Amino acid sequence: MRQSILVAIGLMLGAGVAAAQTHQPHLGVPEIPVKETMVFATDVQVGTTLIRAGEYRIECDGDTMKFYLLVASKDAERVANMTPVERSIAVGRGKKVLEVPCKGPALSGPRATTEAMLTEKNGVFTLDVLYLKGSNIGHVF
Repeated sequence: MRQSILVAIGLMLGAGVAAAQTHQPHLGVPEIPVKETMVFATDVQVGTTLIRAGEYRIECDGDTMKFYLLVASKDAERVANMTPVERSIAVGRGKKVLEVPCKGPALSGPRATTEAMLTEKNGVFTLDVLYLKGSNIGHVF
């Protein structure tokens, strides 16, 4: 009885490891999870959503990319004059404004810098590709 329980536990653990290994997005390349802070000086279209100008924390875990508004552009001057403790309290974790699927081509290695590739059409800026520092994926929208 005890031996069959150990065998069952071993099979469950083996299945969990196999399942974890099969989840490899981006054409078989596992993504390095990253968090990066970025400032958009103007409103930007990301996919079908327009995000307002401001400071954002962008997180990607390999499945989803989340945009958290930390400081709206209208509040930037007020927040800039705060002490670090006051800023931390005022900003907190931010407000999630967008969550999109993480997709894009694998890169040869982790990026050294963060870079946003924008296009402008009829006065609207659209985020086409986002490279996040430390990520090995070129995120497309």
